[in-house]
Amino acid sequence: MARLGMGFLELTVLIEEMGRVMLPGPFFSTAVIGGLAFLEAGAESQKKEYLPQIAGGQIKVTLALNEAESIYDPGVPSHCFLSFIKSIILIAKSSL
Repeated sequence: MARLGMGFLELTVLIEEMGRVMLPGPFFSTAVIGGLAFLEAGAESQKKEYLPQIAGGQIKVTLALNEAESIYDPGVPSHCFLSFIKSIILIAKSSL
């Protein structure tokens, strides 16, 4: 949006119009949720690598949260619980 000279006001109008027609697609999760996560919490090297790809439409991203005490191992069944202590996962590759 910055390359087009647009700010948050213009982004808000764009998202409102997308919502008006119920536009399906990854714009909100990628440009707003995922993009702002990189912008606010990403290292400079991550910003340089990923923000141009997000802006250019080469990659789709979103924000993922993880329980601090959780262990991710798809081969091991586990009991789920909520501790309400979250951590942000900035980089995760999808196999899709």
